Amino acid sequence: MGAPVSETLPLSASASSMAIEDGPDAEVAGTKAADTVEARIAALLEELPSPGELVGFRLKPLSLARARGGARWHVDFLQACAALRARNHRIPPPTRAEVLRDAAGVAPALPPATSLIAALGTVEILKAILGARLAVRRDSFANTALPSLVCCVPRRVAGTAVATAKGTQVFSVWDKLEVDLRACDATLGAMIATFEEKYGIEVSMVSYGSSLLFMDFMAPPKLKERKATHLLELLATIAKTALPPDATSLELSLSCTDANDDDVDGLGGVRVLLR
Repeated sequence: MGAPVSETLPLSASASSMAIEDGPDAEVAGTKAADTVEARIAALLEELPSPGELVGFRLKPLSLARARGGARWHVDFLQACAALRARNHRIPPPTRAEVLRDAAGVAPALPPATSLIAALGTVEILKAILGARLAVRRDSFANTALPSLVCCVPRRVAGTAVATAKGTQVFSVWDKLEVDLRACDATLGAMIATFEEKYGIEVSMVSYGSSLLFMDFMAPPKLKERKATHLLELLATIAKTALPPDATSLELSLSCTDANDDDVDGLGGVRVLLR
């Protein structure tokens, strides 16, 4: 949709629009926001046609094999989605004939449940795009067999207060931790130094998948050698894998200690930009 996405920072670094604020002013603001959403929903409901206006209305399903006028843009869309999925999962992309063959035989098992889930998800996506406060958003559970629909207000993401070299900061698993090494030699030592300078916490262990690339208690000669080695070379020699040619970054898992030499819990993965 082209909606702007702001950079994700530690919870203490920016005031989140999703945070639940205290005090009468916050309560009034939340009430006004909820009233605005309810008014918009009421206006949309009024725009819907009445049941009497839909008498004789019929839906004509679009055939994948015989689209009107010979155009098959829907098949192009499905093929594009299948190609993106294949690229994401590193599997061979399907041909147009395979997409058409598979899609032609698909029949939704539970159209009401699927439609309900899609509608609820779309509403929450629109709220996120519009920057709605947490009090307006909903976590929903639906069961069309009972039938039952339960909604609740989601809680704020739990964070961990960490004493860093730059003061106390709050980190959570949803924070985007990123290290940009595109302008320098992407060695393990450069990655560690850049991360520590940016976030103010000390790296004690680095791993890629199940492979350990760095531990601070390694023998000094080995520690020096590892830090001077390029990250891609470490992946090839230790993790026995290679970064795909079209990949521009890799995800590493880091264990860190704070300014008090205590372990830092709740850190998410670290994205390292390489090219």
